[in-house]
Amino acid sequence: MKNEFDQLIKNQPNCKKIKGKYLPIQTHTGIESIEQIFTFDSQRKNYPFIFMVTKTHYYLGITLARQSSDFLVNLAKKMISDYKITKINLMQYMLPKDISSLKLILFREIGQAIELNDIIKDFSEIQTRFIAKQQKIIDSIKD
Repeated sequence: MKNEFDQLIKNQPNCKKIKGKYLPIQTHTGIESIEQIFTFDSQRKNYPFIFMVTKTHYYLGITLARQSSDFLVNLAKKMISDYKITKINLMQYMLPKDISSLKLILFREIGQAIELNDIIKDFSEIQTRFIAKQQKIIDSIKD
């Protein structure tokens, strides 16, 4: 299964392996150490997909915000509760060599490689709606 994921991820547009020391993540199974992180392009520039590999699990995430805040976390929680997608989580994470930016990432464990394309499609839709909602709030403040 590892080879199957490796092949799928490396075939994504502009796939890059992130080098450096990785912070552990909190998941439904507890705290897990990350062994590898790859990023690849989403529909929005500077808001990449993030693929994380731990010893026993694979996670796919998408960047919702490049600079997270309590407000954005609450907005995202409210928005994703409206979706019927199961097993999705939010996390704030700093990628190595980008420690000045605390990203807000929507992520989900992937059990089988065949799920990847469906999750990419769903996450792209959520990301588009989240950014549109953010823009709506910004525009209402300007008025």
